[in-house]
Amino acid sequence: MNKRLNYFFGQFLKEKDFQDEQSYHINALSMHNKNAHSWGIASGLDASVDKSRKHVILDDGMAIDRNGRQIILEKPLKIDISKASISPVFLTISLNTTQTDPAGPDEASGNTRILEEPFIELEKSMPDNKSMNIFLAELKLDTENKTILSIDTSKRKIIGLSEDIKAKSITFTSNKQLNENPVIKGAKDAHLEIRSRKTSISGDMSIAGTLTAGKITGVLDRNTVGINQIIDESISISKIKSAKNMVTAEGSIDAGEEKLVAVEESNTHLFLVTSVIPTTTGKIEWNWQTEYDNNKLSYRLIIKNLSNKKVKYDLRYFDISEK
Repeated sequence: MNKRLNYFFGQFLKEKDFQDEQSYHINALSMHNKNAHSWGIASGLDASVDKSRKHVILDDGMAIDRNGRQIILEKPLKIDISKASISPVFLTISLNTTQTDPAGPDEASGNTRILEEPFIELEKSMPDNKSMNIFLAELKLDTENKTILSIDTSKRKIIGLSEDIKAKSITFTSNKQLNENPVIKGAKDAHLEIRSRKTSISGDMSIAGTLTAGKITGVLDRNTVGINQIIDESISISKIKSAKNMVTAEGSIDAGEEKLVAVEESNTHLFLVTSVIPTTTGKIEWNWQTEYDNNKLSYRLIIKNLSNKKVKYDLRYFDISEK
């Protein structure tokens, strides 16, 4: 049962009343920290190695432990690793409370304050899931020369929301120590979905994997899709939505002869992606000729045999519309 003190005029307050008052607010804050978001590092507490490689510099910041208690480091801290005798060691932070400020000589005996401060520790193993210690960095040491060989902060746990988030806007910040870009991650094997009537992306965008699009409009920048992407099948002919059905044909042509092999009619420009190859020993050339007559354009594909013998050929072409 959650009880909050109710003060009234003439009430006689005892020691327990003040303790209950503090407990109420401490518990309320802890409940918020435990249930509204997960535990871990809230801000700062970045760990780096100084020039001598004998100390870790820990930036100021805040963390929240598994009980929802706030751990605040108010200013940067220089940590000596000379007493460490094994490698690796694990730098952690936890909350330490100490009674301080003894009462005056004319008062009842006791301490008048409780100091809440961070406790920094070098542990021989990674804190387990039940520990109140929060991991900050893994240090690999040269125990003989008492220097730091490397520092790894990749396993740090950053606090997050425990339920769905609703916000008018979200601004990402980057990790200044690792120089990383902001990241949106889906859980392992999860499906990340964005539902919006309109989504705008300003700047460059890279996609690793398969892109499925219902409809693409607007202007694609020049060279956005290059020949090399078609060759390595990143972009295949079948994926070009505006391409009409491909025309294919096979045939043969006598030595030194020219042959009309295809005709396309239109009243505007046609962009015909074409390939004609010989399939037997020989040499050919081909070209599209355009003729205008009776308000119509005729595109005529001509193949010429440059060899001294009959040659077989295979042709393919398709039309990419201008729209």
